[in-house]
Amino acid sequence: MNPFVHFFASFLVARTVFGVGWEYAAIILVFSIILDMDHIPYFFRSFNGVRTFVHIHVSSRSRFQELYGLTVLSVIASVGYFFFNHTLLKVIMLCMVMHFMLDFLAGHTRPLYPYSKDEVFLSIFKTFKTRIFVEAFLTIILGVILWLSFQ
Repeated sequence: MNPFVHFFASFLVARTVFGVGWEYAAIILVFSIILDMDHIPYFFRSFNGVRTFVHIHVSSRSRFQELYGLTVLSVIASVGYFFFNHTLLKVIMLCMVMHFMLDFLAGHTRPLYPYSKDEVFLSIFKTFKTRIFVEAFLTIILGVILWLSFQ
């Protein structure tokens, strides 16, 4: 999914579950897209115009964007729970889990990477064009819902 969908979905869920507002917007923005920073080296290494930017392959993901990363982040959050603001930590972890979930639902993943390179694809989007259409639609709808939630 694109960064806007990650941000809008994470913000809406955090707002609904924890009642947070714009004071958490920067935190939600950073932690809803930080896992995608591993795509940047891949993007520059294999740049082929807009198609490379839109069609990021599963091989561009590091181990931290799979189940391994979720486990490591969960351990860090569990330890951090004793030292940091609980709401802040819950919002951060919610953003991470939402990112994992959206990526798992939308595309190819390697959940057991680096231990296995087997890919999993739920086939929710049968074609690449369908996925792009759904992503664009979700970006607009979630953005409008987020905007309306503050009116």
